[in-house]
Amino acid sequence: MPDGTPIAQSEHVLRLRSNDADELTTQIPDWDVELTQLQPGPFSGELTFISLGPALICRGKFDQPLLEHVAGPRGCLIVTRPGRGSAPLRYLGREIEDDECFIGGPASEGEAVSTGIQFPTALSVRLDAWQTAGEWLHESNLLTTRGTILRRTGLPWASAFLDAMTWIFEAVERHPDMVARADVRASMADVLLARVDVLGTGDLPVRQDRPARLQRRVAVERAR
Repeated sequence: MPDGTPIAQSEHVLRLRSNDADELTTQIPDWDVELTQLQPGPFSGELTFISLGPALICRGKFDQPLLEHVAGPRGCLIVTRPGRGSAPLRYLGREIEDDECFIGGPASEGEAVSTGIQFPTALSVRLDAWQTAGEWLHESNLLTTRGTILRRTGLPWASAFLDAMTWIFEAVERHPDMVARADVRASMADVLLARVDVLGTGDLPVRQDRPARLQRRVAVERAR
């Protein structure tokens, strides 16, 4: 099968698989992603996206150490963290902890170095949809996020976030027709919105990153 070609898709589900990191990134919807392989050898990567209306979720697998530069969809709030079983991920010179996740605001971008197999897990929520979802979401301080921050959430929240994502992906895998129903997609999106809203009362950011083009090139050389 040609590199980077969608292997299965519907109106709401897109699955990608490739043995070329650059080719894989050209097929990713909405996100601007650069993957730089840091050691020689064959690469295998796969990503699955599920559209839930106001939310787009993704999870995947990369089997090589990578320099990952990611810019989230415009006008969205982004939540990402490595999935269970991932090798350590380094951000601004240190490994992120199990109780931390990345939060990105509009036009956010960030860069990290994976040290081995990685199971990326990501959620993006349109800010316009968030602001019309209900009174209880309006007050979240996440809506003022600028750039990319690494927030300490605590292990219970991080586990609950991954559990919710896993539940949705497994449910869609077992019952692929269910995601075609607008009420089901809305219910799934509400589960994730409720979890993310809790972050608005969490601890202060651990680090903040506003990478420049020069810093990216320096990071590539350092990682290599």
